Amino acid sequence: MRDFEVSKERKKQYIRNWLYSLPEYRKRNWLVNCLYAASIALFVFYASVPAFVFLLGECNVAAIGAGFEVGFVVAVIPFAFARAISVKAKRNCGSPYTKREEESLKVYEDGVEFSFHNTDSRYVRSRDVYRIPVENINAVRFDEEYHIVTIIGEGEFLSYDDFPSKRLNYQNSQRRFYSNSPYSILMAFDKEKEAVILLKNLAKNQEN
Repeated sequence: MRDFEVSKERKKQYIRNWLYSLPEYRKRNWLVNCLYAASIALFVFYASVPAFVFLLGECNVAAIGAGFEVGFVVAVIPFAFARAISVKAKRNCGSPYTKREEESLKVYEDGVEFSFHNTDSRYVRSRDVYRIPVENINAVRFDEEYHIVTIIGEGEFLSYDDFPSKRLNYQNSQRRFYSNSPYSILMAFDKEKEAVILLKNLAKNQEN
């Protein structure tokens, strides 16, 4: 058995590459950048006008301070909107990969187990588990550009509200898999190449 743990740095990089390949995310990111630019422009405007007038001898230092305060308050509004949109865009557009934490991949001679904590869960000790026996792995595809492995076959998906005590969430565990069902994993592991080779060697039909 080989056990692979996720690399946070690799995951961050891979998700970023994946997000920028999605048209919907690029649209939202453009809006975010516009709002950030508006925030900076508003601050500069409100802060610079009193300073400019001060140089002309028309106002005092207190007015400059007030200008900075007003600029900061006004700039916070588009900045806050930009931040909220950015977080939501990354979370929704990057799903399911952005909703997985503490990923673990285990490759056995007789099958594969991939587990993670789902950030949508309200339980701290929850964990989702995907398993597939080797005889059901019909194909394994690897996207080298985005580092995503797709396993094709009849696996099973179990969602635990409390993993240590094996308390199962039956509603979230109703997903059904068939012989042509895909399941994708972002291969952000320290030993990614080794993991990919092991997975592809388990498949009945090896694909690129």
